[in-house]
Amino acid sequence: MCMQVAKPIIKSPREKHTVYYYREYNFTVASFWVPYLVRHEMIEDDGPTHTGLWNLYLDEPEEVWTTHVAELDYVVVSASSWFYRPSMLYEAGQLVGCHYCQRPNVTDLTMRYALRMATRAALRALSGADGQFRGTALLRTVDPSHYEGGEWNKDGNCLRRAPHRHGEKMVEGVELDFRALQMEEFATAEKAATNGARVMLMDTTEAMILRTDAHPSKYRAWTPDPLMKNQVHSDCVHWCLPGAIDTWNDMLLHMLLHE
Repeated sequence: MCMQVAKPIIKSPREKHTVYYYREYNFTVASFWVPYLVRHEMIEDDGPTHTGLWNLYLDEPEEVWTTHVAELDYVVVSASSWFYRPSMLYEAGQLVGCHYCQRPNVTDLTMRYALRMATRAALRALSGADGQFRGTALLRTVDPSHYEGGEWNKDGNCLRRAPHRHGEKMVEGVELDFRALQMEEFATAEKAATNGARVMLMDTTEAMILRTDAHPSKYRAWTPDPLMKNQVHSDCVHWCLPGAIDTWNDMLLHMLLHE
């Protein structure tokens, strides 16, 4: 079979949201940058950990993507890393708690609660219950970070040049909890799917825990002044080297071809 290489027509209707249209195949890919899945807003640009303080409306999926669900055949739901940031948590318009907000008389429900409820809201929007979505939703599990020797702002790094061997590094801590709650919410959503909608699990976590070598590390920024090198934190979260996220594409293609 001969495949034709196609160049997409790129549209950016809003900042950080991009649509790629392949005219030769009448095929559209839309990328919605929605780190919390639900409606959110920054209320302090610094916050307790210098990463801002956010309002999260845990039962309100972000409209930038939910307004398009009737047009979509496949949706990949992916979120985890941003939930480490301090946040105020709202449900039904009322403050129910927070994650590390350090505010008096506000219950700390933890980032686990925030991710669970946001994931639940997103999957409900894709359940087909309202007849809008009739496609396939894929929930991708947490992609782990790989800081060694310290945290991101405390000299942590990821300088390995080769992947770990199977069994050398295990998913643990918060990321293990994240994966567990994502799988629980997936199981619930899978049973609830109706009107032709389907939910599938794209479990990339255990494969990615081995790829310590696939992050920018200290090379994420060029610093000609050697005195500045300690002011550039290592990036052991984003995947910027070939190989790792190509594996996600292979997984996704395999799932779609054999669903």
